[in-house]
Amino acid sequence: MIKGRKNTVLTVAEKCKTILASNWQGTLNTVKADAKGSKEEIYSSKVKYFVKRGRPYIWVPEDDLHNVNTLIDERGSFAVTSTLPGSLASLLQSLKKPPNRVALVGEVVPLGDTKLKSAAESLREMIISEGDAIKKFSYAVSGILRSSDFASTSRAENLVDLLKEDQQYMVYKFSPRVICSKTHMVNGGKATVCTINTRDNFDPQGSGFGFKPLPPLADQSKVDSAGRVVVDSKDDSKAVVDSRVDGRIVVHSKWGIGGIEIIHIGSIDVIRSKVVHHNSISYIESKGSSHEVDLKDMEESKADPLSIYSASLIDGINQNEARRRALMIICAAYLNKNVKDARVLSIDRKGVDLLGKVVGPVMDDGSREYQWKEMRLSLEEDACDVETFCKRLVEMEGEAIKNVSAFSGLPLQSN
Repeated sequence: MIKGRKNTVLTVAEKCKTILASNWQGTLNTVKADAKGSKEEIYSSKVKYFVKRGRPYIWVPEDDLHNVNTLIDERGSFAVTSTLPGSLASLLQSLKKPPNRVALVGEVVPLGDTKLKSAAESLREMIISEGDAIKKFSYAVSGILRSSDFASTSRAENLVDLLKEDQQYMVYKFSPRVICSKTHMVNGGKATVCTINTRDNFDPQGSGFGFKPLPPLADQSKVDSAGRVVVDSKDDSKAVVDSRVDGRIVVHSKWGIGGIEIIHIGSIDVIRSKVVHHNSISYIESKGSSHEVDLKDMEESKADPLSIYSASLIDGINQNEARRRALMIICAAYLNKNVKDARVLSIDRKGVDLLGKVVGPVMDDGSREYQWKEMRLSLEEDACDVETFCKRLVEMEGEAIKNVSAFSGLPLQSN
């Protein structure tokens, strides 16, 4: 453990950028549509993508329903998890621990011919660049990569099929949007749901997300225990009119896309308005907590420099028994934790997130069982490239083995 260092983890915006850069597959959600328009039901499927200038460019198979849906309605959401190579996914599943993930809400915009060619060329250049970089890696890096299942963990290897001429795809740019709404102050009349729109303009009829107007207050209303008028609508929304606050109606509902709660504002006889902004990017931790990310922060942040090869490096360490033993020694030397086994969860320029198998609390019968516990191993300085990260990891392994050998009197060898 490195003492005295303040910033030992990435910012939330950096974590979002890093997840998007390290993965190549996500779940795209669009609104089901037919010839009559949107049905407000959600269609989801796995799609491949790559990031260009901070935006996901999504390749959708020609026969996928998304291509029909987006003709009628461009709204969508895109969810991407942190990469879980090898047996890491099954281990987390057995622990009922979902991966960290990013959820974006915005518009799925089809590319014209010129932009399509540009996106394909950028993808081709990215794949070539990654292949050239791998050839130049030192033994410290290539040694770890050789232990990985490179075909399944390499971003380039998993995206190269998108460029094959026998495969037909529609390509889209996913554009997150600041969700805007207007809060209307009212004093009586018929309630109408006002949209929270992903575009800059405001649609007072609610057509931006397709919600129906609320019924008139006189037809379906009741007074709650706080003396407020409550209106229920068929879309599981609930409007609350509090006469003590100028009769403002606030409608809460959940729209299935991305599982993100959206607040709708209903109005009667508009008196004045106030624009409200809602973030369209969320970072969801494995523990369940969610963080909204400002779009501007997201645009100004950069993906971690290790993100491109993180899946292969994680798999290479976890698949190698000698390196896992070295991780156990590192836990003892740097974290003062005795672990029976260890796995790498994620890596970044500031350190390593680990799962260590430690002795759990005493049970009722006096016995103790092993349980997996998350740990964070911080680096002394940022590792701004893959070579530096692997070099420092090897140095930490050697130093940890030396310290444990001196303490125990047992001769140990580094990898």
